[in-house]
Amino acid sequence: MPDNKKDPASAPSLQILFRSERAEPDVMDVFARITGIAVDSIDFPCARRLRIRHVHPVCRRFELGVLMSWPSAVPLTTPEPDLVEQLAASLKTTVLLESAARPGTWLTASATRACSETRVEYLEDGIDLT
Repeated sequence: MPDNKKDPASAPSLQILFRSERAEPDVMDVFARITGIAVDSIDFPCARRLRIRHVHPVCRRFELGVLMSWPSAVPLTTPEPDLVEQLAASLKTTVLLESAARPGTWLTASATRACSETRVEYLEDGIDLT
C-alpha cells in the first residue's frame, strides 16, 4: 500500500494572532463558518475535519496565536483580507494574519473590519505591531 503521507513542512499554513483571548471552540467555529471547512483541534481531534490548529500564547498586544495547517490538496478559497476582516468582526477583536500567499506580509483588521497591510516587530518573546 502506498504511503500517502506528505512532509508536514510543505503543507500550507496560516498564522493568525488575536489581540484578545478567545475560546478555542469559538475560533474554530468562526474559521469554519468563514472558510466552509471544519477545523480540527490538536487538543480535540475529529477525524472528519481537514484543518488542524495549534494554540499558543503570544506577547504584548496579542494574547492568542493560532497556527492553521492543512493538506495541500485542500484549497483555501477565502481571500486572506476577507478572512482577517471576518475573523476580527465575528470575534470582536483585532486580528493579525501572516499571509500564506505573500510570505513576510502581515494583514491586520480591527472589529470594525478595516483591513490593511502592517509591519511587525519580532521580539525575543513574540511579535508586536510597529
